[in-house]
Amino acid sequence: MSRLDTWVSNYSNASIITTTFLEPGTPLKLTMSDSVLRNKLVLLNASEEKSTGIGYMVGKTPFLYRTEYKVAKDMWTLLEPRISNLEKRGIFNERIRTLQQEGLAALRNAQLAYENNLYDQFSEASVRSWALATRVYDDVEKTQKDVLYGVLFYIALFIPFAFCMERLLFSYADIYKRIIAFSIILILLIALIYNVHPAFRLAYSPMVVILAFFIMGTFPLW
Repeated sequence: MSRLDTWVSNYSNASIITTTFLEPGTPLKLTMSDSVLRNKLVLLNASEEKSTGIGYMVGKTPFLYRTEYKVAKDMWTLLEPRISNLEKRGIFNERIRTLQQEGLAALRNAQLAYENNLYDQFSEASVRSWALATRVYDDVEKTQKDVLYGVLFYIALFIPFAFCMERLLFSYADIYKRIIAFSIILILLIALIYNVHPAFRLAYSPMVVILAFFIMGTFPLW
């Protein structure tokens, strides 16, 4: 990588262009932002068949024309199945739905403007669609995290609940029987929430969520 393209001797941070060198045949996907807290630009070469994109092949794609339009289209292609997945699990957000409708309408307007050679309207509609996609991207990510944090809170409550249920139902004096009964109750509770809570349908590896929780819980004992 090089940031010397627009170097100004009087201002060490004046470079606004970055050159990235890649080998021919490398699929390029790009996410960019002006902070580490959020993504504002996504270039994936996405399609309905593969919403995460296949990338732009270096060597076969010398230029990326209509970049703002491509960014908006890639972001909406990525977001639509995620929004549908949330709604399929019973998680509805009117703000996300409204912004999605506005953003997709702006994307369609951009396409129509381009076909009619109205390039000023094309650029304006593309940037508007991109801006709306960025807001929805943040909202969807926040919603997914909130659902996941919620289920972790439930799992944390299961441990004292399982202990109390063992005391209430069995009240074994033998420590080994007590541990076995506690473990069985805890596993049944986790299996129940695993099958009914939407967070486990949103996660790519649901069991990793549970394992990570217990690893974090046992870490102080090490």
